[in-house]
Amino acid sequence: MADEPLTAFLDAVHSTDPERMREVLAADAVLHSPILADPIVGAGPVAGVLGLIGGIVDDLAFGEVLVGENHSAVHLTGKVGTQPIEAIDYVAFDEAGRVRSVTVLARPLDGVVALQNRLAPTLGTPALPLVAAA
Repeated sequence: MADEPLTAFLDAVHSTDPERMREVLAADAVLHSPILADPIVGAGPVAGVLGLIGGIVDDLAFGEVLVGENHSAVHLTGKVGTQPIEAIDYVAFDEAGRVRSVTVLARPLDGVVALQNRLAPTLGTPALPLVAAA
C-alpha cells in the first residue's frame, strides 16, 4: 500500500478537525488507547477523540514512519502542559485505504497521566492520580 492513506491520516490528525478525520476513517474504525480499558469504536467517536488529542498535545511532531502493506507505525512527540509525551501509533488500513484501527502506545507515565487528566472530563471517566513511589 502506498503511503497516501497514511499521509491523509496524519494530515487529518494534525488539523485537529474531527470532520476531516472522519473522512479518512472506516465506519467501524477502532481506537485502542493507553488511557482507556475499552476501545473506542466508530468513525465519529474515534474522530472526536483524535481531534481532542490533537488540541491537547502541544508541539505535536511526527517522526519516523514505518510503512507496511496494510499498516504503518508513526513515532510522535509533543507536550501535555509541561509534560513531554512520546507515542507510537500503529495504524491499520482497510482495502479502500481508510483507517481500520489505531493502537496508541505512549510514554512516559507522567505524560500519559497528564493526557488522561485532560481527556477525562470529556470521556466521562475519573482523572487518574500520579502517585510518587515511596
